[in-house]
Amino acid sequence: MSDEAEPPQPKRRRRRPARKAQAKEAQAPPAQEKDAQAPPAQEKVAQIKTAKRGGRRSSAKRRGRSDPFDPRLTRALRLLNELAQEQAEALGVPRLSPFMVDFELGGDREDLRAQQERVTRQLQERTLAQVPTQWRRGSVYCFYTDSAIEPPDQMSIFVGYDALGRPQWRPFLHLCLEADLPELQSLFTDPPKAVALEGAEHLSEALIEEVRAGRVYDILAQLTIGPISPHFTPPRSDEERRILTIQVVLSQPEEQPLQVRVNFMGLSESELFDVAARSAPRSPIAQARACLQQAQLKVRRLEAQARQGALMGPNLRRQARRQLSWLQSALLRILSGGEGRTRHAQERHHQGERPTSHARRDAMSAGDERLLFDVHRETVVVIGPKSRAHIFSLRAEHITSLRLGVGEVERKLGQGRWRPLSSERASKFRARMRGDERGGW
Repeated sequence: MSDEAEPPQPKRRRRRPARKAQAKEAQAPPAQEKDAQAPPAQEKVAQIKTAKRGGRRSSAKRRGRSDPFDPRLTRALRLLNELAQEQAEALGVPRLSPFMVDFELGGDREDLRAQQERVTRQLQERTLAQVPTQWRRGSVYCFYTDSAIEPPDQMSIFVGYDALGRPQWRPFLHLCLEADLPELQSLFTDPPKAVALEGAEHLSEALIEEVRAGRVYDILAQLTIGPISPHFTPPRSDEERRILTIQVVLSQPEEQPLQVRVNFMGLSESELFDVAARSAPRSPIAQARACLQQAQLKVRRLEAQARQGALMGPNLRRQARRQLSWLQSALLRILSGGEGRTRHAQERHHQGERPTSHARRDAMSAGDERLLFDVHRETVVVIGPKSRAHIFSLRAEHITSLRLGVGEVERKLGQGRWRPLSSERASKFRARMRGDERGGW
């Protein structure tokens, strides 16, 4: 073999990509002509928007422009459903199962009034049928008759069962005399001071085992406070006297989970909360409502623990009594909050910043468009300047005043809660404001 080196191979030249780019540029039209042929960016955006709008129109066409349901019918059915739900809540039904209501359409005003009574009766009966007998608000379960028994009067207190499971009642004053309360003399002052009786002091249990067999119903704790007025204040000589009984009830109806609820007697929950809704935010009834709602939340927590088996028997009873003991202190503190104040000072304190002094002046100067009718409360709402609003009864009696939030009038008009007052009723309302008795409704 020869030791001579092989001659070097010639290097291959690579084509530069610039030549391809130059060739493309030579074939492409000038930049000015390209820009002239292409539509501007704004025109492209307009074309896209038009295409989208056209797509919506076509889909709306396919669906049909007209709604097959009359909005008035939809609103009527919604209001009827809300009425049924409110009725269920008032009777203590946590979840309302659907049911049918029969009514007829057509006829004059008298026929409609008869239909209204018939539908209301059906709502009450069919809603009440879903309430377990062992849990009826404002009543106590009777083992003997398997029914719910209400107090014989507003001053009677549940004191336990006899041997056959029949509820027993005693007058509130008799129980106070037997308990020999230190504040007993305060019951005979004007106005009287409220006193409290705990369930452990006057509840008795005499049920035989045969009566309780197979049924779960027990009053874990009971609190009685009175006398009070419907506005949760010490009653004066011209005011109605009530006795409020609050119970923590354990029940387990057939095929339903265990329930631990708060029961009210003497002053119903709906009545108490309705009066609070019409009162000033710092009034005693509003404070009492807040305490009762807080107590209900705490009892619901006890119910959750009882269903999990974490709290049963004596421990559950002890916790229920502890909750009512806290509630007793809170309610008695509210009832004694007006001591040392004149009645006028109490009213000013309860009203807070409410513009009550402008009520009559705003009502007399308001035009028809500023007079509204509250469908739920059946009251007249006067919209005054500076976000003021005044609530009057149908007899032109001032109930309360308040400050409206932004858009609150429009929202309630849209919901159907408020509606314009007719010119005829507006005239009668002003006649009532002037003291003309002929301006009746």
